[in-house]
Amino acid sequence: MFEIPGKTSITVQEFAIDSKGNKIYDLPGGQDGLGRPIIENAELGYIDIKDIDKEQTAWMQSLINQVTTNSMTKKEKMQTITSYMRSHSVYTKTAADSGHYISLAADEGVPFWKFEKFEFNSYTSPALLTAFGKMINYPLENLYYKYKYGTPEWQAWHMVAQSIEDGTNYQFCPPTDSNVIDTDNIEQIDLSRWNFYTCYK
Repeated sequence: MFEIPGKTSITVQEFAIDSKGNKIYDLPGGQDGLGRPIIENAELGYIDIKDIDKEQTAWMQSLINQVTTNSMTKKEKMQTITSYMRSHSVYTKTAADSGHYISLAADEGVPFWKFEKFEFNSYTSPALLTAFGKMINYPLENLYYKYKYGTPEWQAWHMVAQSIEDGTNYQFCPPTDSNVIDTDNIEQIDLSRWNFYTCYK
């Protein structure tokens, strides 16, 4: 539905509900009686759809321009990019009590380069390095996929991107304890009242 970037018209509808939170229908019997839910409020507006791939490519190119020079070799550029990512990244958010990945509602839909510290793990970090390598014409192999998942070889190499030209290994996966979140200190929200979009008239 939202595959084309740009200004997209939408209609936001709110259904009438009773004191128990159930939808109110225009005919007896509700949905089973072929009645239709009553729309209490409808608002016409638009949302601005972003081309996230295009924006990420632009951010990557700006980083290349920022940290590398034309006098550098391709290998030197990749080393510099890797060092930059290592010093500006933390691990994907994990819960202190379970160690599982967690997502915060405030972060949803926000690309990683918009944060002060980028969040990466052993799956996403070699993928980004491989993409950087392609942009500077220095092809890398993402070793996450080279070995069978869970094997000793995979454990040792899955966070690495390796140069196809000279065999140099690159990796910037942050320590797993660099972004641990105490979920008891996170404000809880009522998702039924949360705005997951910004609508403009």
